[in-house]
Parts: sequence; C-alpha cells; structure tokens
Amino acid sequence: MNEKALYTKLIGTELESGIKFVGLINKHGRLQNSVQDKSFTLSDKTSEMLFMSLRLQNSLQDDFTDQFGKVFKITIEHEKSKFLLYPLGSLVAVAITEKNLDESKLKNTVISNLNFLTNKNTP
Repeated sequence: MNEKALYTKLIGTELESGIKFVGLINKHGRLQNSVQDKSFTLSDKTSEMLFMSLRLQNSLQDDFTDQFGKVFKITIEHEKSKFLLYPLGSLVAVAITEKNLDESKLKNTVISNLNFLTNKNTP
C-alpha cells in the first residue's frame, strides 16, 4: 500500500468530535500528511519540535522490543490533551485528542484501521 493510500485509509475525510489532529510522521520526524480541526493550530517551530519528539519517543521504544515485544500504541497525556502514537513500519500515526476523549470513538481514524493496515491483532 503506498503512502497516499495508507494516509487515506487512516484518516478518512473528516475528524470526529474531540479529535484535534491526525497525521503521519516519517522516520526523520517530519509530518507527511495531516488533517486537523479548524481550531487547532501550531507554529512552525512548535510543530517541528513536537513531531520530532514524538518520533523520537516511538524510536526509543524500539530498544525494548526483544524484551517486551512490539509496540502497538503509545499514549501521552497532558493536562489538556492526549497524544496517541501508532507505529506503522517507517511511519508513525499520531492522533491528538481532547484529554477525556474515549479512544473507542476513534472509529473513522487510526484505531479502526490499524488491524487492517498492519495485519496484526492489537491489544
């Protein structure tokens, strides 16, 4: 599946309520594609640092694959938001949501398509 098809499958055409941002980060920490709520904005500097740090967080977990197994999801909770990272080969899918969003409501974004895309059963 090419990158554009992967993105379309992950993101769909619109965000559900409570989801601020969904995007794909490449292996260099650069944002490949994204969809965001109209009220969600990041400066270029903040955006660059954020996505590089999220990619680094994912990469650091790879050091423990032999001991703990493959990572399926990383959750980072801030006071106001929640970050959900989903490793997808050389890409990382990231969803930024309202802190109290029920993750099961992400049906049209990352979670509903993760099993299909990775051909793996996730916990």
